[in-house]
Amino acid sequence: MGSHSDHPSARVKLDQLLPILESAAESGVDVDLILRDIGVVDGVQGVVPGVEIELIDYYRIQRRIGRILDDFTSNLSERRLTYRTGTFLVSTIQEAATLQAAVESTCDHYNMLHGDEYNSWFVRDGLLYLRIDDTQFPYRFRDDRKLRLLVGDCLTIKTHCTLDSLTNGQAAKALRYIRLKRKRDVADNPQNAFWDVPVKYGGAAYELVYDFDEACVPVPRVADADLSADGILTRVISYLRARSNEIDQRSYHARVFDLMLSANVSQSSIARELGVSVATLRRRLTEEGYTFRDLRTQMTLEKADRLLSRGQTVAQVSEALNYSDMRSFIRAYKKMRGHTPSAYLRAQKAVQDHTA
Repeated sequence: MGSHSDHPSARVKLDQLLPILESAAESGVDVDLILRDIGVVDGVQGVVPGVEIELIDYYRIQRRIGRILDDFTSNLSERRLTYRTGTFLVSTIQEAATLQAAVESTCDHYNMLHGDEYNSWFVRDGLLYLRIDDTQFPYRFRDDRKLRLLVGDCLTIKTHCTLDSLTNGQAAKALRYIRLKRKRDVADNPQNAFWDVPVKYGGAAYELVYDFDEACVPVPRVADADLSADGILTRVISYLRARSNEIDQRSYHARVFDLMLSANVSQSSIARELGVSVATLRRRLTEEGYTFRDLRTQMTLEKADRLLSRGQTVAQVSEALNYSDMRSFIRAYKKMRGHTPSAYLRAQKAVQDHTA
């Protein structure tokens, strides 16, 4: 018994994400580019009722927003956390020798990270419960109940995927049922088709419920696991991609960029991942109006946005990204973004002044 993402109906209604996308856009994120990369060719204009995206694309959107804004919560919380904050706080999770130990570490360290007791675990009647209570979480959109429930559903899926990948599949073997806060309305929330264990509705919090004996089975330790927010989302995306029966219909440049974000940086390794030769990879990118260098530049400039949002000057960012001089950086930035780094900084300041 376990959970897999190979259900073709495990999707997310894109229009429900509009508040997240609009908030990210106000913070300087090019959400149209992100949406086009997952196949929504008209960007935000293409977000209309009835349009759905794959579940994996929800996490791709989260990862891009989080990386650009340097925000561990991907702009979901009013309390910003630096995107790499999680690395040292949750590093002990990868040392867990059992699923039960991984659950305990997950709760302890994420509570430490967020500064409150949102996560807990307990054992009852031979079952191990991981409980996520977001009732008091400082959501940026706390008055939008429908969106909060969607985010909570996807957080529950992300947590289980992370645990399963870190325990070599033991979490899937041990999972017995889950509990969600929403009422029974799966048809209107196709992300919950992810689960192939019983789903109980109407809970006061989210719960992942595992068999305790299975949770105590020793598992191989995961070496060098990146457990920052970026690393976790990359892990979840890779986990879902490996278990999906759906063919990736995205453009070549979107798939290449996705692999770049997952730490594949060489043309040869990405070509192998896509099952083509390097020559074919270059030709497919050229047909779409891109080069490998263009995509590397795009990834570099997303890093530039993160550094700028942390308060670094244009000169400091130029030096950090190894540009020969500041003017070369400004030209490259304007070519890809359509505005200068200084304009980005002014827009960021305007947002901060507006929300202060």
